[in-house]
Amino acid sequence: KIKNMVTDVEVPLVERFQGRLADLEAAALSLGGQNVTADFESVDRAIAFRPLPRIPVLLMFWDAAPDDGFEAQVKLLFDETIVEHLDIESIVFLSERLSQMLCSG
Repeated sequence: KIKNMVTDVEVPLVERFQGRLADLEAAALSLGGQNVTADFESVDRAIAFRPLPRIPVLLMFWDAAPDDGFEAQVKLLFDETIVEHLDIESIVFLSERLSQMLCSG
């Protein structure tokens, strides 16, 4: 299920926002996300979300750099305490839903 989550979550985000960092930021901000890119050195966009009171989520997006041979990449990162609040199925659902909401915006 974890492998499917990567496909269900990351691929649509890369396809939708590759080369469109401003669109990613606008979609994230419309969902209550906060741009925290300045806190990270090597990321093109970092957006912090709080979908639930005790569940911080960090979306990190690296845009494609074809000249350097890098494809666009996205990661959703959770605080290590997430397993104290949600089971794996709920974490997968939360990830998929956040991806869907960003891509539909």
